[in-house]
Amino acid sequence: AALGFETRVGIMVKTHPGRLAAAAEEMAKDRNIHHVLICTGYFDILAWGVFRTSTEMADFVRRRLVGVQGVLRYEVLLQTAVPKRSFSLPPPFGL
Repeated sequence: AALGFETRVGIMVKTHPGRLAAAAEEMAKDRNIHHVLICTGYFDILAWGVFRTSTEMADFVRRRLVGVQGVLRYEVLLQTAVPKRSFSLPPPFGL
């Protein structure tokens, strides 16, 4: 992996309704988290992160994520393969 970052994860977080924005902002402060999205559905936050090792990722979850006020539940998705990666946008509807 480039620059020694081996572990890519998606982190889905369910928050207390009154703490959603603050929880998202707190997660965004971590240097390993590069996208934080507030979304609809069962989970309120979807974050993407890159860590040097799985141990570093586990430390983030055990030490930082569980300490974020308002986090009720979370699920971590470990990326194992990338069948497609695209940075282009699809054409607008109606074309």
